[in-house]
Amino acid sequence: MPKHYLVVDLEGTCCDDGSLPNEERETIEIGGVLVMCPGVIVHDFETCVRPVRHPKLTPFCTELTGIAQFMVDEAPLFPAALSNMECWLKPYRQDIGCFVSWGKYDWQQLKRDCAYHGIPYPFNFGCRNLAGVSKPFVGRMNKRRIMQRFGIVQQGRRHRGLDDARNYARIVCAMLKAGWLPS
Repeated sequence: MPKHYLVVDLEGTCCDDGSLPNEERETIEIGGVLVMCPGVIVHDFETCVRPVRHPKLTPFCTELTGIAQFMVDEAPLFPAALSNMECWLKPYRQDIGCFVSWGKYDWQQLKRDCAYHGIPYPFNFGCRNLAGVSKPFVGRMNKRRIMQRFGIVQQGRRHRGLDDARNYARIVCAMLKAGWLPS
């Protein structure tokens, strides 16, 4: 049985006018939280990432995420940011059972960024969509209702990588304590 689960949330470049195709979106923030069985948050990681294809954030993106232009201008490029994340994970790597995110966007976006930058996708353990795997356990609920069911109060700002990852990790912890085991 795995000892840890890696809960990840990404924020990416975005716009509200349809002018940015999904395949050209880039990660601008990575938030990660390690959860240890039976449901304890161990450690977290956060970095902004400097986009290269569309380096200027749209006003919509800044308003949605709270990520300012100077934050990405001063951030590492994706390969260095991912390398920093891998260094953070190194002590736990052999004990990670799966990558958990809300929906498929996060791991698909990481794969797109890796392909664009010509680097290998580093997470060779399974991926779990928390929105999907929680349905048999808690029924068909959105994030807000799942958090309410477990008595979890939203913390931090929505659409910030680490804040969202921490809230998803709290859902994972509650589900693990209640008997959920991702397969």
